[in-house]
Amino acid sequence: MASALSKQCMISSSPASLSRQSPAHCVQPVSRPSLAACIRRASRRTRHWEQSQTAPMSGASPQHAAHATCTAAATPAAASTVPLHTDRLVLVVGIALVDTAPCAQGGRPRVLLAQRPPGKANAGLWEYPGGKVDPGETPEGACVRELREELGVELDASALQPLSFVSWPYPTFHLLMPLYVCTRWSGQPVGAEGQAVVWVTEQEMATYPLTPADVPLAKDVARALRELAAAHGGAGGRS
Repeated sequence: MASALSKQCMISSSPASLSRQSPAHCVQPVSRPSLAACIRRASRRTRHWEQSQTAPMSGASPQHAAHATCTAAATPAAASTVPLHTDRLVLVVGIALVDTAPCAQGGRPRVLLAQRPPGKANAGLWEYPGGKVDPGETPEGACVRELREELGVELDASALQPLSFVSWPYPTFHLLMPLYVCTRWSGQPVGAEGQAVVWVTEQEMATYPLTPADVPLAKDVARALRELAAAHGGAGGRS
């Protein structure tokens, strides 16, 4: 269980479907664990972590110690640097806000990136906007709230289409982030919290340093931009 969750998990929507399918049809059956399965497994890991915090260190069970050891060893690239307390799961959402208007003039669709402000983790790096899912909140509800708070825009949850997700170990927690794509909203996106924001094409996106968890999502966002360009008659991936 820990091995499956600690690996980078990615699910992509079906080709050429982002502009016309409803959210219920965006995730196709695949052989890898689904996002719902990962969340269920991650929730169990979170309960294990919470239980470990209330028990004396000297009384930790052999089973819990083995579980923590396997969790750290399951991600080869991070096994030597990530401490065992990454069992603390943090569920966040990310949104690829895509502007397809340039396609009407033969241009390329653009995606919005936000820069992490000074004083926060990964300051100066860029990310797809989003944030933590509050207790009792759905991921889609968190997307609506976060975009309102961070960018000052309004959207309906029905405008969100699942695109991909990532499971990523940070030094003090383990992040699980579903990523949605959205092409319909109202209002002009601005950095409502003082963060810099920028609209970029697929080619321009490659020049912006992303946060570690956002890096593996970039290829799915790039693919979505190409598919949306094809659907709207834009330039797409042409150079």
